[in-house]
Amino acid sequence: MPKIEMLADICGKSFLTGSRVYGIPHEDSDIDLVVFFENRTTYWQLSEFAEPIHPNNHPSASDEEAYPSLRFDSLNIIPVFESELYEAWKSGTEFLRDEKPVSKKRAYEVLEEFRQRAKEAIRKRSSGGKLPQR
Repeated sequence: MPKIEMLADICGKSFLTGSRVYGIPHEDSDIDLVVFFENRTTYWQLSEFAEPIHPNNHPSASDEEAYPSLRFDSLNIIPVFESELYEAWKSGTEFLRDEKPVSKKRAYEVLEEFRQRAKEAIRKRSSGGKLPQR
């Protein structure tokens, strides 16, 4: 499948985030798109056409190191595989949009907070409703 068709196919459940939504974008600012992937196979197929971006460039919405964001010229696709993490990114982005304009540091802090809450919900769900003892 050609990459433009694949992009259109997977971007059904997606939204914009980053400086273009809640910051002060510059003329050369990239476009950040959070995309919910139904499966990892689609992600890996799409990654063949992209430059991976180390997850430290974004608070990762996926399985940390295993699934970096993908760059297509000025478009960055931030992959998400868990619905809770997708909703965390979306809620965090909406929160930041209401505070616009925010610094990159503030955005990272807020998105990390939303992401950590979602990860805790995922851990709780996968442990049968009980959080494991630490």
